[in-house]
Amino acid sequence: MWVSGGKDLIVLRSDHAGYERGDARRLLDHPAMHREFPMESNNVVVVVHESGYGTQYDLDTLVADFEGEGYAVTTVPCRALQS
Repeated sequence: MWVSGGKDLIVLRSDHAGYERGDARRLLDHPAMHREFPMESNNVVVVVHESGYGTQYDLDTLVADFEGEGYAVTTVPCRALQS
């Protein structure tokens, strides 16, 4: 699920919680992304936290998707933001 400002933007699928190759494209194509974020940037920050259903494979696939779209990806552990 892609969420922005506490609102669900996209429910990727209802049969399982795993990330699948290509899911980032649905986010990048969403109208809210074009309204709220400048697409001129080629940088993406992924904040990683321990709650939820995501796995290391999901994270690796997400990062590979964004890199395949031409973005430089930085991952930040959520605990680093708490200081």
